[in-house]
Amino acid sequence: MIPCARDDDDRAGRLRAGCTRRTDGAPGGPAREPPATRTLRASAVASIALFYFYGGLEAATGLWAATLLISSRGLSQAAAGALVAGYWAALTVGRFALGAMTERLGAARVVSTSVWTALAACLLLSLPETPAWFVALALALLGIGLAPIYPLVMHDTPTRFGAEVAGKLVGYQVAAATVGVATLPWLVGAVAEHGSPLLIPVCLSAIVLLLTCAEWARR
Repeated sequence: MIPCARDDDDRAGRLRAGCTRRTDGAPGGPAREPPATRTLRASAVASIALFYFYGGLEAATGLWAATLLISSRGLSQAAAGALVAGYWAALTVGRFALGAMTERLGAARVVSTSVWTALAACLLLSLPETPAWFVALALALLGIGLAPIYPLVMHDTPTRFGAEVAGKLVGYQVAAATVGVATLPWLVGAVAEHGSPLLIPVCLSAIVLLLTCAEWARR
């Protein structure tokens, strides 16, 4: 009787294994990846892309806004530099106000609002023949809009993906931002050189639009 019982247990174990294989994928084929895993991987890729576009947008604005002001608004180098300094100052102030905003609205809402604010600011920069003070306000608005994105998305990574995955993913995010700083300002400058400085805000708007898509896909 004991051998028979063992045989029944063996057959039951083989049956459960067979059911598991048929559930995971076709017999003899690779197991299908769970939908949740695919979604998480897509979110991770989107977060890396977000850092790439963010790094490029922040750097390109700081590098080429003065050129836009000098060539299209007739400002002196000193005046244009002062307005660009206002952009960096607004970005810094936005970072200091980050804690209060996040505590009140929540990280996800702050990031979403910031991305849309940056897009609106770049579209305002694209308006032709606006006075210098209008460009200065648009640059300040862009700085405020960009301020929360990098730290909040970085801080959200361990919560969203887990500590084990986040250890590697944060490295990819930082690398993507570095590559964005190295490549996108060069691309904006090449477009402005071969076209017109008026294309600078158009390029910035395109970058922030891609940033918006990456932020949406990251959710």
